[in-house]
Amino acid sequence: MNVSWNGFGVEGAISLCDALKHNQVLEELNVMNCRLTTEAAVLIGKGLAVNETTALKVIKIGKNPMQSAGCYGICAAILRNPNCVLEEIDFEDVLVNKDFEEIFKQVKEQLPNIKMKHGGMEPPQKPKAKIHPMVKLMNYIEKNNLKLIDFFSQLDKDGSMCISYDEFEQGLEENGIKLTKEEIELLLEELDSDGDGDINFSELATGHTEFKERTDNINTILTASQPRPLTT
Repeated sequence: MNVSWNGFGVEGAISLCDALKHNQVLEELNVMNCRLTTEAAVLIGKGLAVNETTALKVIKIGKNPMQSAGCYGICAAILRNPNCVLEEIDFEDVLVNKDFEEIFKQVKEQLPNIKMKHGGMEPPQKPKAKIHPMVKLMNYIEKNNLKLIDFFSQLDKDGSMCISYDEFEQGLEENGIKLTKEEIELLLEELDSDGDGDINFSELATGHTEFKERTDNINTILTASQPRPLTT
């Protein structure tokens, strides 16, 4: 049955789910380009999962916005149905990920001769750019309208004009500045210029200024390297 290019969406998928549950004669179903989302694909999968006949051989469900999760849902449904005799699944133009690859391996074990088509692998996600801990510290100071000396005073509770590593770490935590152990160690390494195990205000001010100068220089270089618009 070819019902492609129909705007079924989720509502249509509910009807398809019911039809598939009781299917006894349909051997091929083409629902490509039917606006079937991930949710819709999962609903269709529910119909496949409980059908007790051995009628359906081919399902073409590609060119739909179902994403890899929708393909995964279809495969999961197949695994739940020991009576499934599908020979071909078409996920044309739908990008899939490693999770889908893993579950399809299980489908192949259950149905060794099954053929499957998809739109290729999703591109790997780019790792999020790491924010330097000094940037997080500077953002906190600016967001709270603090002067550097005010921030230092919050951490220097005994008024010694020196902050130990423990005081520094405790002060960050108390002020809600969330840094990992590695980030704190990097920050301390940059700020404790004489390596005596304490941070005085001069070191904090110098570290803050030097870091700002470095980032300003980088931004200047990046701006200068941008292509200029053509003028006529």
